[in-house]
Amino acid sequence: MQLRDRPWGAVVADMIEGIVVANNLTAGDAHRLRAQLWDSVEPPELRVA
Repeated sequence: MQLRDRPWGAVVADMIEGIVVANNLTAGDAHRLRAQLWDSVEPPELRVA
């Protein structure tokens, strides 16, 4: 994973996606987990749609 010269949001997104892939989640479970993890690192009003 490259941290330098990348926006923090891109790094977090890669980490979250890694968790989803490593756990082989179904689409619905993956969507719920992504939302929970994003909510834990930044408030929903700051998230990029």
